[in-house]
Parts: sequence; C-alpha cells; structure tokens
Amino acid sequence: MLKERAEAAGLGGELIWTGYASEERISEILLAADLFLAPFEGGISSRRSSLMAALAYGLPVVSSPSQVPTKYFRGGENYFSVPFGDAGALAAAAAGLMEDSGRRARLADGALALAEIFSWPAIALRTRDFLETVMNGGPLAGPGT
Repeated sequence: MLKERAEAAGLGGELIWTGYASEERISEILLAADLFLAPFEGGISSRRSSLMAALAYGLPVVSSPSQVPTKYFRGGENYFSVPFGDAGALAAAAAGLMEDSGRRARLADGALALAEIFSWPAIALRTRDFLETVMNGGPLAGPGT
C-alpha cells in the first residue's frame, strides 16, 4: 500500500525500497543520502539499529521524540523532532532541512557526536566504569543517565 501511495504521489522513482540488503548496499545508500527520516512510533531510541547506522554515517536525522526521558537525544542538536503521525510536519522538516545546509551540517555534527557515544569502545569504557563502581561499593547512576 505504501508503494502504491508513493507511485500515486509521483515519488516512485525517488524512493529506495530495500527489503534485505547487504552491508555494502546499505553503506552505499547511506553515503548517498542527505537526510534520514525515521518517525518511529515509540520515538527515537538507541535500540533502533537503522538509526545507529544513520548516526554512524553522520546523517541529519528527523524523528519523533523519545517517549522516555533520555540525556542522549536532543531535538535541534542531534536530531530534528517531529510529532509521530504528522506527515505534514515530517514533509515540512525534510523540505526545510534540504534548503538549509547550515542546519543540516549542525545536525550531522550532532549525529556523529552521538554515534561516538554509542560506539563499542565507548560502551566498553562505560561498562568498565560501571563495574568498577559496583566492585568498589560506589553509588549507581539513575535511569536515563
């Protein structure tokens, strides 16, 4: 149904429908992209592997806000926030960002900084620090930190 709607709107040739794709093909697609649109129903989250890939490639991200408190995803800094289910807001955000290279560049920089936080070396260091804190009887950080 979505493909038919895209065709009816004259967008059929502008969209890439991947289904399963190899790592190399996904890399090609992400390298060619100007934006990453991901209006997730549950909001932006580090549990979205497609989002993690977009961040690693430094793509400006447009997504719906997280439904749980987070210190990582900040609208306007490392992603552009649009309400879930608001196609008009999503289209306006995409069009606006395509016309504003400076804002796209700031979001791309924010995406790359966020990707570093979620890199395996950074995760390993935070895990080590957490385990050292536990082993030394120190206080544990609260949720969302």
